[in-house]
Amino acid sequence: VYFHALFWPTVLKVARFKRPAKLHVHGHLTLNGEKMSKSRGTLINVRTALEAFDPAYLRYFFAANLGPGPEDFDLSLPEFRARVNGELVNNVGNLANRTLSLLTGPLGGTLAPAPGEAGKPLLEAALARVREVVEAYEALDFRAVVRTIVEVSQSANQFLQARAPWAKVKTDPEVARADLSDVSDVVALLATFLAPIVPSVTEKLFSQLGTAPVTFADLAGARLPLLPRGRPLGTPAPLLPRLEEAQVNKLVPPEELARLAAVSGKTSPATASPGAPAAAR
Repeated sequence: VYFHALFWPTVLKVARFKRPAKLHVHGHLTLNGEKMSKSRGTLINVRTALEAFDPAYLRYFFAANLGPGPEDFDLSLPEFRARVNGELVNNVGNLANRTLSLLTGPLGGTLAPAPGEAGKPLLEAALARVREVVEAYEALDFRAVVRTIVEVSQSANQFLQARAPWAKVKTDPEVARADLSDVSDVVALLATFLAPIVPSVTEKLFSQLGTAPVTFADLAGARLPLLPRGRPLGTPAPLLPRLEEAQVNKLVPPEELARLAAVSGKTSPATASPGAPAAAR
């Protein structure tokens, strides 16, 4: 804080460059509820994390915990894995994959020409959250943005589950197409919401949707449907694989994993005997 609030602005002033009008200061990052320690090897190296898994996982988790104030937040390894798998991989990733797989498979890769009667309330409710997301980003309240993303993706998944378009593909294909097209619009909206947090994920989503990225400027005057309905969709693919326990455990040394497991009363993978059965996940 001293450097960015005192020294760096002074350097910029002397050099006659523009000085920052505002500083946004975060709190400290702890690991499993404890202060990071270089001597114990729990000071996480960025290169180690990059070699272990896609940086989108950490970017998402950090955003999910960062509010507008300077409070500390904890990198709990079990919570980290649970949240990115439950929210980013399952809620958003599976929503996109099963929607686009049905559209590009049995339905020939074309969207319905207009929103369906059943899906219109879902689309309108999702579009109504745009101002909320923009204001949260402007306030640097990334935690609130992620909360909205989770709520919108959950609503779309509930709609899909209730409408069951996979059961209508052969008996009523146009109704199935309309429902899936409306969910595709929600996927595009989620991709825009996620863009500042996980841009690589957003890029994949718009590529699979077969369209140019929808920006916040586009959403300012958006009308339904959001996606151009006359162009073919891209190729669906899983957005991100599930984050495995072994990948997360690479962030800290085996001896530290053993200590943390002892504190929590659990056996860590690093200390389990070779012949012991693996714990169910």
